[in-house]
Amino acid sequence: MPRYLFIPLLLAIACQLEENPPTQEQLLTRIAENPRDTVAHLALAEQFVAQGALQLALTHYHQVLTLEGSTVSAMLGLGVIAQKQGRFQEARKWFNDALRLRPGHTPTHCMLGNLALRLGEHAIAQTHYLDALDIEPDHAGAQYHMALVKVKLTSYSEAADLLHRVTSLDESHMLAHYTLGQLYNDRLGLPTEAAEAYRQAVVLKPAWPLGHVGLGQALLSLNRLDEAASAFAQAIKLDSTGAQAHIGLAEVREREGDWGEAERHYLAGIWREPLATQAYIKLGNLYARMNRANEAARYLKLFKQLSPYTNRIAKLQSQLSGDANDALALYSLGVLYSKVGATAHSVRMLKRSIALRPDNAQAQNNLGNALLRSGQVGRAIPHYREAVRLDSSYFLAYYNLGQAFLLAKQPDTALTTLRTAARIKPDDPDVLRGIAQSLRAMGLLAQASEAERRYHELKHEPMAEKP
Repeated sequence: MPRYLFIPLLLAIACQLEENPPTQEQLLTRIAENPRDTVAHLALAEQFVAQGALQLALTHYHQVLTLEGSTVSAMLGLGVIAQKQGRFQEARKWFNDALRLRPGHTPTHCMLGNLALRLGEHAIAQTHYLDALDIEPDHAGAQYHMALVKVKLTSYSEAADLLHRVTSLDESHMLAHYTLGQLYNDRLGLPTEAAEAYRQAVVLKPAWPLGHVGLGQALLSLNRLDEAASAFAQAIKLDSTGAQAHIGLAEVREREGDWGEAERHYLAGIWREPLATQAYIKLGNLYARMNRANEAARYLKLFKQLSPYTNRIAKLQSQLSGDANDALALYSLGVLYSKVGATAHSVRMLKRSIALRPDNAQAQNNLGNALLRSGQVGRAIPHYREAVRLDSSYFLAYYNLGQAFLLAKQPDTALTTLRTAARIKPDDPDVLRGIAQSLRAMGLLAQASEAERRYHELKHEPMAEKP
């Protein structure tokens, strides 16, 4: 698995940004004065998308289509939001509708390509990018995304050629330089060329931590340890929450023989990113070299537990590198954090996902679970309630809500909730056990005993004798 991940951009609209775009307050004033001002609605919607306020953006895009039903830019905006929220078929419909209204529209072909790339449909993505390039052969965005497809298809030399073409078309295309650095270092084994590409990315965007991390990795591959350490230190200075810079600096210190500093930075990286699988094996091996057998065994065991998720983690982190507002990727990463016991990280990811797509019942239920595991029963209950409001047949959410009410010492409410769960899934033994616990807490001992008897029947277990 490559250390650093390829970044597919979701938005491919080639547009000239205004030097001084109107503020949200100005746009809202324009709309208040003239509710039919579609230009203001579109501009406001685009600002909301950039901020991750997708529900607000939806309102303004739909308002534009109410006023002018054939506005392609509104359709593309709705498609982008649908893609961010994980409603991929709806996104494809909006993009196709836009293409029917404006055949030969390069940005729409690019968006269809980006959607296919997001879904792993590489042949379809390639077709859309080729369509875009047939219309505009020098379209840098289409060339860049075609390079990403070539990477996915393991055609690395072709990808490198395309990325060089992008940088010749647009010297300021920072991501093309950065991705070229990844390609050279992680796929083609050319760290000297990688370092040069990363340096170009850093020059174009000096405040971007990942550029410095990439440069550090290339320099580490060249064993230029002092320069690598400086690059990683700069990345940490720019973003103290980033894990990869700490892990890279740990590798430098380990090679230098400063095992204490290496340990400190590996632990800092793992604390910041509990799914950084390679850090666990590196730290485990370091402890083995330090003759700290118990700690070595612990971290190597953790690596083994995480390793089945390695490819999934890489894919999700790549998606979020390209679009931090990908609700489905945030949700899936939140679930993975939960599986490995990183509850705080799970809560943070799931909250971000729900902010982008509040109608995801599974995300609400899983956020409730994460909060419950951290002992926040009162905060978990509203999320379980919302899950069952969104999906009245959601058995697991009803069951979890009932258990939360039991923990909150509300057995009567727990009983009502668990009986609803039992109507959905009558033969679930865990629900019957919860019902028995609720009845017993309410002092209804005969009914509790009957529920317990039924529970043991379903579990095929003998009932324990009462003392």
